[in-house]
Amino acid sequence: MDASLHRIDDLDLYDDLHVWALPVTRGTAVLVVDDDPAMRDLVALRFHLLGYPVETACSVPDAIAELETGRIGAVVSDHAMPRATGLELLSYVRRRRLLIPFVLMTGVLTPELEEAALEGGAATALDKRDLLQALPDLFFHAAPGLRRVEVVPAVSQEIHR
Repeated sequence: MDASLHRIDDLDLYDDLHVWALPVTRGTAVLVVDDDPAMRDLVALRFHLLGYPVETACSVPDAIAELETGRIGAVVSDHAMPRATGLELLSYVRRRRLLIPFVLMTGVLTPELEEAALEGGAATALDKRDLLQALPDLFFHAAPGLRRVEVVPAVSQEIHR
């Protein structure tokens, strides 16, 4: 288990939704991506009220432009959007090797979509109704410089010596 993740014990959220609190580096913003303005604004407002700086985007191209500013510390993205999906945005984030938490949200979470999101590198995938419940405990403020460290297996370390 990644040491930078903290278990959420409040309301047994992890047991219900399989969610761990995700680090958002202080001084960075949570990017909320959704083509539905009401949902995008609701999620952004909730993050703002929780003390997180927030940026919003209504499409994957707009989200990519925000990501390229270097001010984004986490992404919460809808899956079903015109022109490109949340999984495609996730693929972009991972190809660019951005070390930020990515949460995929959707109106109807299927096991197949959840599996694709997790295999693609998302921290979690949530139904939008569950996302609203999880928001207060979804992220925590992390000190600048806190990054996930990939552990190299011992066999690989021996090869590199």
